[in-house]
Amino acid sequence: MSKKLTVLPTSRVTADCDPIVLRETETTRLVFKPMLVDNANTPNAVLRGWFVFQKKSRTNDWAEYKTLHLSHLRDKEWVKLEIHASELLQLYEGLNSLYDLYQKIGIPRQKTHFLKIGSHLEELLGGGEHHLEEFLKANDRIGFDLLSRLLNWAIKLENSQQVIDRLEQLHSDSIKQLNTLIGLNALKNSFQIWETNRKNSDEEFWQRTFTDNSFVFSQIFAYPILIICGKAYVGGKLLTNRGGNIVDFLAKNNITKNAVLIEIKTPATPLLGSQYRTNAYSVSSDITGAIVQVSNYRNSLIGDFNNLNAGSEFDIDVFNPQCLVIAGDLGVEADNALKRKSFELFRTGLRDVQVISYDELFQKVKILIDLLEGNGVGTKDDEIPF
Repeated sequence: MSKKLTVLPTSRVTADCDPIVLRETETTRLVFKPMLVDNANTPNAVLRGWFVFQKKSRTNDWAEYKTLHLSHLRDKEWVKLEIHASELLQLYEGLNSLYDLYQKIGIPRQKTHFLKIGSHLEELLGGGEHHLEEFLKANDRIGFDLLSRLLNWAIKLENSQQVIDRLEQLHSDSIKQLNTLIGLNALKNSFQIWETNRKNSDEEFWQRTFTDNSFVFSQIFAYPILIICGKAYVGGKLLTNRGGNIVDFLAKNNITKNAVLIEIKTPATPLLGSQYRTNAYSVSSDITGAIVQVSNYRNSLIGDFNNLNAGSEFDIDVFNPQCLVIAGDLGVEADNALKRKSFELFRTGLRDVQVISYDELFQKVKILIDLLEGNGVGTKDDEIPF
């Protein structure tokens, strides 16, 4: 089991180390208190120390026995301290670790914590890359758990520059493959959510899903977008401080800074209404209502932009804000050519609002997954090309 070792410098050439516990009961213990030293006369002699008996105080701290001083021994008085075999081994291993530590770092400049690893892990880390790879293949669960913990540790480091320096030492192809793996996994997770929740009619669920996977919005536009915030206030309050317009997502073109307003419904939202005569279908009131709603948000943002943007940390403009409505499942609902034609004629005739269905959006995600995995990209008979 790994143990933590603390080294505290006491001068430029000395440092106290955690005591090596040799023998311990509930109330007493025998320890060796080592000190690292820079020894100019004998460079390899870098340790000195003391054997100390300790007892537990009322505050549960270990205090040293001070009832006997060897310098006060009288004639024919003597002290015998027996060290058992297991205790001597403990002392040997502890001192050996400190010798190794000194060879690697010398006397630290500040209080430093070290983690003493077990012999098996030390052997693993000291082996070649092939040795490590074979071990992780045979113990993949341990490898994945270790990677997860290491990443969490690296993220929380106060001095992240050390991590960056290590990453920069990796081969450029390794960095590219790592980035691709992370991006690919995120895309797969979002696509899995879609496949599992295709009939989910909870709008708050999809609000949370897009908040956690906002990168999927970039599959819609021909330019890179950045989500600024969800449930964004875009103006519209009355003099009585009532009302107000809240768009599901406020984004921007990451190059031009032009605003993008995104309104989401659910995959269960109907796209079409009833058949109109024999050659067309009407569009559902949910879709027309969403279009009017996001258009109203657009006008509100343009009209109140100066007040809304005053003192804002968001670098955003409203040259000609784009609007997007995500709703419905076109592949399920538009089950014949007349329905597809009716819906396509309607949305392509819109000027300021783009309408896209959930299945179209996530089909774009699936195509990107196939490209990253090196698979051929094609469409099935029941998929809608776009």
